Amino acid sequence: RIQPRWDGRYLPPQPAQPAAATADKSSPTTAERIATVAAVTGIATAMGSAREQLADMARQTSEARALILALLLAPDTRLVHDQQLSMILESGDSSLYRNVLRTLPRLAHLQPQQRLLLVEQSLPALKQMSEPQYRQFNQLVVRLAKADGQIDLFEWCLYRLLLQYLAPHFDAVTPVQARYSKPEDIRQPLQTLLSWFAHYGHDATPEGARAAADAFAKALPNGAFNSLGLQLEARQNHLASLNKAIAELQQAYPHLKARIIKTLVACARADGEIREVELNLIRTLAALLESPVPPAMLEILASNPPHG
Repeated sequence: RIQPRWDGRYLPPQPAQPAAATADKSSPTTAERIATVAAVTGIATAMGSAREQLADMARQTSEARALILALLLAPDTRLVHDQQLSMILESGDSSLYRNVLRTLPRLAHLQPQQRLLLVEQSLPALKQMSEPQYRQFNQLVVRLAKADGQIDLFEWCLYRLLLQYLAPHFDAVTPVQARYSKPEDIRQPLQTLLSWFAHYGHDATPEGARAAADAFAKALPNGAFNSLGLQLEARQNHLASLNKAIAELQQAYPHLKARIIKTLVACARADGEIREVELNLIRTLAALLESPVPPAMLEILASNPPHG
């Protein structure tokens, strides 16, 4: 339709606009999408490669030593990190120091719940150390763990696993004899252990304390343990009380130890999620009690990815 005010002239031809200019600028281009996919793929590949390298290290004695020490180092943003590196350097083993430095970038891609698994994988290789190497290594582990003035639960788990598997290999250790066959025989140490486990599986808040008490109560029937009360002061107690309780429980007969592990798993699952600290404690306590986690329970744990 011709408009009344049209002057008879047409608009000059407009140059064609590139597709990129007419597209929504907020939408990524194909090149950007490809770059993003490549970046994600590259990160995943790097993570996979790092895990493979760490697994290889765990199978070689010299590198397994460096791997364990690297796992004990604080983040490089903390002053104690440099102090810990100095401790390793001052040990006089320059190759060990260099191996630790090479290991640190690979650990950056490691998921927290994979750390203790690497420790377990390293144990056969660590048994191949010479006695002087073991003495030096053990001293370094203790010094690095204590460097910041406190022992966290990962450090405790790591050291207890090393002690459990390496001490009998390098030192004269008296085998533990079974003494306790009834639940009432282990009432006090069991109450201490379960209280520790329940508290450390939950936040240090009033809500966390209530959740810990609920998990504790729900877990007891799974091991047929009754009339135990949650120790409210467990979180404040020093690790010495936990070590003492474990020393007593190691003297229980196998059927009681299996019930303890079953109760720990039930306590961890009570709130619908399994945290890294709970998974580490279950692995460590099962090793210390020489009572493997049953395959069915391992599947349960695997189906509940650990949270931080």
